[in-house]
Amino acid sequence: MRLSKISLPLGTFVTSLTAAATPLPIAAPEKVGFSKDGLARIDQFFAREIAADRVPGAVIAIARDGKLVHYKAYGSLNKTTGEPMPLDAIFNLASMTKVMTAVAGLTLNEEGKLPLKSRLGEYLPAFAKMNVGVVANGEIKLEPANPIYIHDLYRHTSGITYGGRGDTLVHKL
Repeated sequence: MRLSKISLPLGTFVTSLTAAATPLPIAAPEKVGFSKDGLARIDQFFAREIAADRVPGAVIAIARDGKLVHYKAYGSLNKTTGEPMPLDAIFNLASMTKVMTAVAGLTLNEEGKLPLKSRLGEYLPAFAKMNVGVVANGEIKLEPANPIYIHDLYRHTSGITYGGRGDTLVHKL
């Protein structure tokens, strides 16, 4: 199984949350085991955090057994313009997606479909013959990289740079 097959269901789930006004059927909180008072504390929390200028806004969706019990936007999408936070706001989640990806990958590992000691290049051929940039005498020289294993991705030891961070010759390349 290729890793791209993992991202499709996850992407479909995330897209479905933002595509519709209410992504799931609505249920009374008490009918699915939630306390109205407990959910009200979420409103109080965001009111406090927004007033203290610790967070500009948020969108919260809480569901149980396929029923939505709390779906609300808080604060501003743009504090400068005062634009309120819409329910369908799109956020850059950055590292938050790592948890979902790790769960999907470890599930595949338990099923024997993605061994942690397998090479990444087996699933993504572009990573099969990687090179690394080595700076020597003010120039970059490319050398063959050690193979990247699936467990390297979990441990953040693959050597793959993140975005455009850094100002070395290698980062600029």
